[in-house]
Amino acid sequence: MPTIGNGPDHGMAAGDPRDLLAGVWLWEHYQMKAKPSISGGWLRRARRALESDPESVEFGDLVLREAEVAHGSGDLDGALQRAREALPLARRCRSADLEAEALQTIGRNLIDAGSLVDGLGHLDEAMLSAVEAASGRTRPARCTAA
Repeated sequence: MPTIGNGPDHGMAAGDPRDLLAGVWLWEHYQMKAKPSISGGWLRRARRALESDPESVEFGDLVLREAEVAHGSGDLDGALQRAREALPLARRCRSADLEAEALQTIGRNLIDAGSLVDGLGHLDEAMLSAVEAASGRTRPARCTAA
């Protein structure tokens, strides 16, 4: 489990996006442990901490976790909206990792919504982004204008 500081805010108020991303990781950790109240609290805390930096890869990671929550509650439209919000952000940030994750999230939700061909197309494109990420396309500290 990531360590992000001491005290009640675990350092999330410090403003370093890499530390703030740990709140998103803690959401995943507690989701895997079937502790939705704790995981939801971490996701809300991460949202508050990252709201002031919406043009960052870390914010995109947060939005994709929110898409997972929407998907898990049956809100496919909300999940698609969030994933589609993360995709252009990933491209502005030139983050192949975030782009791949956004594309696969869109693809899964489209498949679940009954759009098999479009969903599989997004999954194919996600694989291409994953290959690009593995080949060394790096994540800048901040995004740039499109």
